[in-house]
Amino acid sequence: MIKFCGVTVRPAAIFTPILFASLLSIGSILPTFHGTASAAEQKAGEANSTSSAEPLQEAPEVSNAAPIQSKQEANPIQEGRDFLADYTGRALKSIQTQGLPPAERDTRIRALIQEGFDIDHISAFVLGRYRSNLSDAQLTEFRDIYLEYILASYSNELSALGKVDFNLVDAKAGANGSVNITSEVKRDDGPPVRVGWEVRNNDGTSWKIVDVKAEGVSLIVTQRAEFNSVLRNTKYDGLLKALKKKIKVSKARNSQ
Repeated sequence: MIKFCGVTVRPAAIFTPILFASLLSIGSILPTFHGTASAAEQKAGEANSTSSAEPLQEAPEVSNAAPIQSKQEANPIQEGRDFLADYTGRALKSIQTQGLPPAERDTRIRALIQEGFDIDHISAFVLGRYRSNLSDAQLTEFRDIYLEYILASYSNELSALGKVDFNLVDAKAGANGSVNITSEVKRDDGPPVRVGWEVRNNDGTSWKIVDVKAEGVSLIVTQRAEFNSVLRNTKYDGLLKALKKKIKVSKARNSQ
């Protein structure tokens, strides 16, 4: 247990570190996520994290129509898998560049997060029911602070770039058009780690990651429980103040 903004909560479980921990073999981050969310939280979180997307509709069948050979039917599962394979491959190549200055590294990480993750969805999700009390301006403010918090808190960890054997081993349809993908990360300093990904094509043009699961534990569900503990006691202003303080402390530590 730790103190966050004067409130005792479980250790923070941020989805972004586990993404890069799994890709870059930062093994020290992984154990903190075990058992951080109950089965009930998991079930509720999985339902909530997919409730905003409209289900994909299958094209109507056309009787007696000759098959069109020049155009393949859309396959959401394959599309989701292809997106994740391409994204993680480029992320590894970009961040593992030797001799990368810290400022350039942070710029690349920020761009990768904004490209590959549905930050609007995730930042709203971790606020839980408390987001209904916030204005559009406050939601935008929290999204921006939340992103800065992730970058500042884990900048040094992400600089410990290591080589891993990263494979996508399974992909299947999820709820409301999402695709659930299982990956296996083989590391030199420990046993293989299974990491699950939920990806979704919300607007029909681009795929995004909406959740990451470590050992079956949803990281955004875990973080929502932690943030809600703070919000119950200190409200939105208290959470924002605590996040800004952590950003300042992390940046000072990273500059040393």
